[in-house]
Amino acid sequence: MRGVLAQLDAALGRKEDAIREPDRATELLPIEKDAIGGPQIAALRTNVYGQVGETDRGPGLLGEVVGRPFAASYGELKLDRKWDPWRKDPRFEKMVQTLAPK
Repeated sequence: MRGVLAQLDAALGRKEDAIREPDRATELLPIEKDAIGGPQIAALRTNVYGQVGETDRGPGLLGEVVGRPFAASYGELKLDRKWDPWRKDPRFEKMVQTLAPK
């Protein structure tokens, strides 16, 4: 629920509110406590940061969950437009390559 609210806040230009929601969701459901929800929240958090222009923070957060079940997959990272804010970031490209099928 906080993820949807964060995306709405981002779309409405409420940057601080948009960032606060997934940050709080991460506090409530950290990866260490939930191997499914935690990575999903981290990926959503990264997307929200991209929506509000905080592109420096995204790859580091995503790097914490890349390769875990229910986080972003290779195909999603490679093709989904929501990852466009990081396409030129070498950290992001390195993560995508680590997930590439062999």
